[in-house]
Amino acid sequence: MIGNDQPRFQPADRIKSASMATGYRFRVASAQVKGSELTLRVTNDGVAPLYRDAFFAAGEKRSTTSLRGLLPGETIQCSIPGVTSQDLKEISIQCDAILATQAIQFDSE
Repeated sequence: MIGNDQPRFQPADRIKSASMATGYRFRVASAQVKGSELTLRVTNDGVAPLYRDAFFAAGEKRSTTSLRGLLPGETIQCSIPGVTSQDLKEISIQCDAILATQAIQFDSE
């Protein structure tokens, strides 16, 4: 998907909108804490799966369930054991294949 000439034909907002509509788009449909375990129900609202392993994390604690291969429209459950109230302030998606300056974003309800 190379659109290097598109700035000649489309405004920047339109190019950004089109690029945001491609690929994966993770949404946390629900989150529940029981004891010290956080359980997330995650849906891929995008048009493609993620092709690398990536994991929801609370603080430095990761789920063992990878988001890799989660198809559009599918939902999975990710559990993160041993979380503290401080960990719950730092929910993220961690991926060893991206730079430290990058982040995989997600939507939540």
